Amino acid sequence: MATVFGAMADRLKGIDFQIDGQDASPANLESLFRVSFRTLAPNSTLPLSPRLCEEHLATALVAARQSIEARQAYFDAGDKFATLTLSLAGDAKSTELLASEAGAMSLRHNISLAAHQAESNNQTAVGNQAQAVETFTKGVDPRASGPAHDAARSKWLSYISRSVNGGFATMAPYWGGTSQTDEDPGGNVPLVLSPTTPVVDIESELAKRATLAAFRVTHERSMVDQSSVDASVVASQGRVAIATAAEVFDAAAAKLADDRHTAASLLLQNKLALTRDLALFDFKAQMELHRRRAQDLFLEAQERAAASLTGLRTVYGLALEDLPPTALESAEDLLFWCRDVARTLVGFDPKVVQQAMTLSARDAAGANWRHDLSQGIVIDAKSLHDLGFVVRLQNASVRFTGSQRSGFLIKTTTPANVNDRDVQGVERNVDQIATTIRLIAVSADDQDLKGRCSSARVVHNLCPSGAWTLQASGVGNGVDDLLLELDVSFLVS
Repeated sequence: MATVFGAMADRLKGIDFQIDGQDASPANLESLFRVSFRTLAPNSTLPLSPRLCEEHLATALVAARQSIEARQAYFDAGDKFATLTLSLAGDAKSTELLASEAGAMSLRHNISLAAHQAESNNQTAVGNQAQAVETFTKGVDPRASGPAHDAARSKWLSYISRSVNGGFATMAPYWGGTSQTDEDPGGNVPLVLSPTTPVVDIESELAKRATLAAFRVTHERSMVDQSSVDASVVASQGRVAIATAAEVFDAAAAKLADDRHTAASLLLQNKLALTRDLALFDFKAQMELHRRRAQDLFLEAQERAAASLTGLRTVYGLALEDLPPTALESAEDLLFWCRDVARTLVGFDPKVVQQAMTLSARDAAGANWRHDLSQGIVIDAKSLHDLGFVVRLQNASVRFTGSQRSGFLIKTTTPANVNDRDVQGVERNVDQIATTIRLIAVSADDQDLKGRCSSARVVHNLCPSGAWTLQASGVGNGVDDLLLELDVSFLVS
């Protein structure tokens, strides 16, 4: 218990909390929160406690339940912390793998981008080639007309004539110096061939026909080439389309991989923050907080239950089992113990009777009661013993009769030695601590003022079956009698 008060004192000192103007020391805290009877000697007198043993039991019941809930919260926070800790390793590995995947997808995108550029360049080259072939095909078309195509034919005629004449010049030495005359069968001028006569005349019909034949062959070949380059253009366009689609897909895949890696990295950082920062629900700190609270609540429940046990045994004479073992793991047993005792007390409710008793100072002290009141007069309330079992005081007040209207202070001392019966009706004599309380005596005619100076919180659960002492000074002749009014409860015998 001292450890609990020491820890609580340290926390309260940290926020400059004071008790009645003094530091919140462990001693002051223990004095403030001391609520049990366990400091009593084995055969101790019944102390006057401002709290009922029933109230101790109710508080112990609540504290035990809260202790169990806080303990469960401790386990829950521990499970969350363990789950978080175990998942960190897997998340870290996943983040590394996603980083590798993002790098691979980025490299793949770069490759597809380069392939797309190469196919685009190839498409441009094939297109240029197709355009050049188309121009050439038109230039060697025999059906072409116009200056441009005439010039092309002249170019071809010159080429053929130079080629043939070059070959004739090479063979001329083998002809000798003779000439040969060929008669034209059509009756035209004979054709005389000599070593100095060009074999091919640019304007000759033979040259023209040879040129046209060459045009025709070249044109037909160019048509084949045109079809080939057109097919190459279509194929190149297809490859470019495929490369474009692949590049777009790889770009999207690379972005997706990068986004996944970024999201996984952010999640990992958030989880790491959860293990470090208290503002972000640090489960480890929560565990410690719940554990300490569960322990504090359990200690309070135990103290309250011990107070209730001692009070019920001493006040009511109940034969109750001892408290369960003092360990946080046995909080359920303590809770069940409190519930069993509570059910026992609930069983008393139908048997409890409440009654107001009035005792006269004049009847107790005689005609000189005013004179003796200054020294103190004794009112014997032993007769209350006969009301039933376990007679207990609920409230005490003082009234007066007579012509005086103003109230005055009465010092009332509760009985120290009382006659009592336990719940089974067994007679017993109990010594209890006599306590002085100060009450304001009011006129018995002032019904509205009844209970104004209630002392219920002081005398509640006190046995009234003994000698009461009243003391006051300056009571005038306008007061005919003093009435000690006791509200009591008891079990029907």
